[in-house]
Amino acid sequence: MANADYKTLDAFTLVAQNTWNGGVVLGTSSGDWRRVDLENAVTRCWINDRPEGQGKTGDAMGHPFEAVAWLANLLNRRGRRLERDMIVMTGSSITTKFPAPRDRVRFAIDGLGEATLDASR
Repeated sequence: MANADYKTLDAFTLVAQNTWNGGVVLGTSSGDWRRVDLENAVTRCWINDRPEGQGKTGDAMGHPFEAVAWLANLLNRRGRRLERDMIVMTGSSITTKFPAPRDRVRFAIDGLGEATLDASR
């Protein structure tokens, strides 16, 4: 799916065929997240120190907590619930990247920090 054109897909298709999600890279936790504007914090991605994308934390559903609330409500209707220490991915603010072997991918969120991935294969 390296040449996927998401702009032609509707939201249902994107969710139903989330084939791009091969994993998630987590940065360190931030105890100071309440001071960050989680709707408008700028997100950036670099591959091998070249800018490869920019967005904002509210790009997926307007605010990351909207995604968490949607998921919590869906699970609740099904007799389940979010549990402490679960990791919830709240949506993408930058289009999916497909690193090649030996690429270094860096992702940063203003006010929250950054995570780096060194692709080995």
